[in-house]
Amino acid sequence: MSYRGRTLVIKNLAASSLWHKLACVDPPPNLLAKIQAQLVDFFWDSLHWIPQSVLHLPKEEGGQGLVQLSSRAAAFRLQFIQRLLTGPRDLIWRAAASGLLHTVKGLGLDRALFLMDTKMLDISGLPMFYRGLFKIWNVFKKQNKGCRTVHWLLEEPLV
Repeated sequence: MSYRGRTLVIKNLAASSLWHKLACVDPPPNLLAKIQAQLVDFFWDSLHWIPQSVLHLPKEEGGQGLVQLSSRAAAFRLQFIQRLLTGPRDLIWRAAASGLLHTVKGLGLDRALFLMDTKMLDISGLPMFYRGLFKIWNVFKKQNKGCRTVHWLLEEPLV
């Protein structure tokens, strides 16, 4: 089988069967790495000719376009956070998610928790899925670009 054929088998048969599962649950820590290693071994017939990172590059950049499972799992978590923060108000699961997030450290906050320094929060009481959300959220550097003075108000015309 050609390398392109192997890529299609991995993307369409092996990896696609994981997408729904990864969107719903957090796998054990080393499971994705083991599955990824097996997929790469299948691609190379256990003989690794180039670094694995090159295989994940798009075909236009000299790679094969293989999916990195840990990156895809992180993307699913970020999509969940995006829907929680900016999605429609009538989402069925929003009330349950807000109820779980209200329990964090007795703060009574839900979506506002993502505006805080989440590294300082005690999230040990949350289910594994929600702890994974905060773990992925902490990867990003967040800045509050709010204005600290009201000097800009003095420049506005009074009408």
